[in-house]
Amino acid sequence: MAKKTSGEISVKAGLETMTLRLTIAGIEDLEDYFDMSILEIAYSKFNGIKSRFVDMAILYAVMTGRDISKSKDRTEAAQEIFITIGVAVANEAIFNCMMNSLSPNVGDTGPEKRKAAIKARASKRRKVSKKTTEK
Repeated sequence: MAKKTSGEISVKAGLETMTLRLTIAGIEDLEDYFDMSILEIAYSKFNGIKSRFVDMAILYAVMTGRDISKSKDRTEAAQEIFITIGVAVANEAIFNCMMNSLSPNVGDTGPEKRKAAIKARASKRRKVSKKTTEK
């Protein structure tokens, strides 16, 4: 079962349920493969810029724990997307996994809770700042 708090996403692949997960090692592999930062990858792959099926297969392979340096693993990922899952479903799952991993808990809290948390952190910083300047 996918853990939302760590950015994991579940997707049906035939009779199996695959868990997509973006790990630190996966981020490193993607940055090396695409020669871009993870934020540049996220922006370019999901804003229609240079968005290719093979890129989706690479992202999916990394998120399912495959070794993208191996042609066999890349091919298996591509076949799984194209034949078993479907391109649209896989694209949405990959996007959600990446966004949830890069912005954890964004989907778990409403806007009011986020605003309150931001205000609380800012208030703490001001208090700490006052204490250090008073000394």
